Amino acid sequence: MTTGFSSAIKVLIVEDHIIYRIGLKLAIESLPNHQVIGEAGEGQQAILLAQELKPDVIIMDVSMPLLGSR
Repeated sequence: MTTGFSSAIKVLIVEDHIIYRIGLKLAIESLPNHQVIGEAGEGQQAILLAQELKPDVIIMDVSMPLLGSR
């Protein structure tokens, strides 16, 4: 029976270092039922993507340009 809902956990990655972002994406997508639906390199972009994409989980670096905790 199909309910119309995706069983994948939708993840947004927010990291200003591209190498870390790529590594996180590869690690997350290797997990069953996980899908990276977006990536952001700075805080303001992360807010816009979170509002637009509505991820289940956001993995975010707390020290980032434009809205980080620095």
